[in-house]
Amino acid sequence: MSENKDAVPDHTAETDTEPPELVFVITDAHDGGKVAVEGRYGIVFLMEEMDDLQGMVVGKVQEHFGGTFHGKIRIRQYVDELISMKK
Repeated sequence: MSENKDAVPDHTAETDTEPPELVFVITDAHDGGKVAVEGRYGIVFLMEEMDDLQGMVVGKVQEHFGGTFHGKIRIRQYVDELISMKK
């Protein structure tokens, strides 16, 4: 039996009592936008503005899973602060 590397991972294999949860981490991109990364299923996308962050995340999840995802989505935002210390 050959393995299809392009197959979408089975997110329905979670326990019956606990729906799957995706965790997106939002960070600053080097070019001024934002990067959203979900590490479990490898969903990554760039965005220019944060106006409709929830809508964008839901849209990307539904696109990735072909509209079949049912579970929770957690969004974590981190802000980089650069401190320059000089001699």
